[in-house]
Amino acid sequence: MQLAEANYAQLEHTKSQLRAIIDASQEAMLFLSPDGRPLKVNMRFTDFFGLDDTTVLSQSADQLAALLKGLFVDAPLLDRPLTWDTTDQEHIFREQQVQVGPERREFDFASLPVMNVDQTYIGRLYVWHDVTHEREIDRMKSGFVSMVSHELRTPLTSIKGYVDLILTDETVGELTGLQREFLGIVRNNARRLMSLVNDLLDLSHMESGKIELHCKPLDITLLIRELLPSFQPGLDEKRQTFTLHLPEKASKVLGDADRVTQILSNLPSNAHKYDLSVEIAEPVAHVEVNDSGIGLSTEEQAKLFTPFYRAHNPAAEAVGGTGLGLVITRSLVEMQGGEIQVSSEPGQGSTFGFTLPLAHVLDPSTFPQETLLGKRILVVDDDTDTRHLLRSYLQGAGYEVMTAPNAMTTFQLARTARPDLITLDMLLPNTADLPILELLKSDAITASIPVILLTVVNNDGQRRLLGATDYLDKPIEASDLLQRITTVFADLTQSLILLVAPSSKRHELLISALREVGHRVTFVPDGRKLLALVKRAHPGLIILDATVPPMGGLALLQALRADPATYNLPIIMNGIQPGELGMHWQTLTPIGYVDIWGNPSHVKAIVQVITQRLQTGTSASDPQITIM
Repeated sequence: MQLAEANYAQLEHTKSQLRAIIDASQEAMLFLSPDGRPLKVNMRFTDFFGLDDTTVLSQSADQLAALLKGLFVDAPLLDRPLTWDTTDQEHIFREQQVQVGPERREFDFASLPVMNVDQTYIGRLYVWHDVTHEREIDRMKSGFVSMVSHELRTPLTSIKGYVDLILTDETVGELTGLQREFLGIVRNNARRLMSLVNDLLDLSHMESGKIELHCKPLDITLLIRELLPSFQPGLDEKRQTFTLHLPEKASKVLGDADRVTQILSNLPSNAHKYDLSVEIAEPVAHVEVNDSGIGLSTEEQAKLFTPFYRAHNPAAEAVGGTGLGLVITRSLVEMQGGEIQVSSEPGQGSTFGFTLPLAHVLDPSTFPQETLLGKRILVVDDDTDTRHLLRSYLQGAGYEVMTAPNAMTTFQLARTARPDLITLDMLLPNTADLPILELLKSDAITASIPVILLTVVNNDGQRRLLGATDYLDKPIEASDLLQRITTVFADLTQSLILLVAPSSKRHELLISALREVGHRVTFVPDGRKLLALVKRAHPGLIILDATVPPMGGLALLQALRADPATYNLPIIMNGIQPGELGMHWQTLTPIGYVDIWGNPSHVKAIVQVITQRLQTGTSASDPQITIM
């Protein structure tokens, strides 16, 4: 008995210690069960969000989801049902969140799966790390650097400009050798200071996300040839040589010409001899600069892309520089969809290389320009080369392109950036049975975005039922992809039909038949999802099945007619047999315009009715009931 009491006391002491440690944490924490119920919160959570633990722990999963959503200005991860998170036993999700209210705290948020000692999944831990102070310091730093840089550029421009005039303009008088030497020193140091100011400004803009790129197809070999004369004065001054190895055939890449020029200008530094080569290897162009310089040790290469880092070598230090050039170069390369590499050995020189995606430029007459002006497409594929290739196809055709490598990034980008279309790799890792497509089509914000599946497995029935607009088999041809996208955007000018019904083969056939005659259809399998979607999607017609879960079609119909925002939407009611009309008459009579048919077997008849309703545009302002 005494042993049991001692063990119990020890257990309670351990639990108390753990609780004290968790409460002392600087992060707010919330632990959820696998079914989304709150189990534990720490003291920091209650302090940050002004909630007592009793209130939080008494919430159901749905209540807690609404509570959390109301705490933040924009938090896509919390806009979803909690069970979408808590049933995931593998992935860690992260995003930045801003708290509602005057304090507007900024948080780094993470959602992590929690495993027991025997690796049994026991729930999810939500963690909020307050980064308000750090973000404010970053903004102050960026603002200060930007202000100082702009203030310095004006006098530096004057200093450099007038020194150049004195050195080159004969009207100012003849200079002695000593005067020319002194002015040369002033000019060189003005250039170095201007370079430092420009680098600081670029770095500040990159950190604050203010760098804007204007990517378009450009001939990389022509750009390099045009750039070489600007290198020549510096090469002559340092007695350096520069050899080009360029392909004979013109090679178009996708990039910002000014930023590619900046990248190329940053790579040559302190060697006596350079070789610059361009090699085309689909889907990218490889650009390499080989030098005969001092080389770099393994330790120096590891630090090469650290801001303000300079190699500890007398030869390198004598050349000068800010230590920012390669940091900026890497950022510019990656922002344009490329990668940068370096290989070097001490005393053997160095090779700096970078890639840029190739541009596949098609004949502009093959697609109508008015359909793509300002259109933004999200390309989703876990394979880097495929993402680069698809981006080059689409940017070459004039579209704005974003990319995502996984399902979670896709969902976040789709909600925040609102692309006009998504191309989706059907076989993303850990996304069996198309859950990301299901997720996109069940969310009120993303449901109306058309999705084209790129697949090696044709499951046409499933993709139609889940709401994919079209699909293409891999490997993808540029002309096929652009033709499908052009067709999708042309179809978007038509009214959207929402089919609200439980999943069934009959509804799959109806969707297929409607799309075959050119209608745009989104399948909605749940009444609650319809209520969340309908005000954002602006459908031209709703087909409502009487058996749709969870509340049934009649209750859903009443809810739509009771809301002024959806009162006048044309609705076709399906699934009420003519013989059942009497028992529902009082429900239907005051609702307004609604068509009713009793599950006719001939799909073509339904398609004809739907087409007629869309053409006539009849609304609830003409209350009547039609029985088919």
